[in-house]
Amino acid sequence: VNYSNFNKIFSVVFSALNFENISRFEEEKKIESDVKEALKELEPIEQTVIDLYFFEDLNQKELSERLCISQIKVSNILNNATKKLGAILKSNDENNFD
Repeated sequence: VNYSNFNKIFSVVFSALNFENISRFEEEKKIESDVKEALKELEPIEQTVIDLYFFEDLNQKELSERLCISQIKVSNILNNATKKLGAILKSNDENNFD
């Protein structure tokens, strides 16, 4: 998985995290680290879809063609994976403050 472009995924997961007293740079570094770890918890197909959609800039139609699955299936995987990723990040963030 290519992790070089995290700006696209920040908006998906940022709301799940709690940053009140740290700088924007520290926020971005924490998010990058947390996202890398959270991605490891996704199923391989979810990791692939997230990678291709957010980091390789493929749209759902292109994903469908590349993965040989329907566009509806791509949409479902993408929606479920981003929700799961947000939940993982939120859970990890809450655990860090306990």
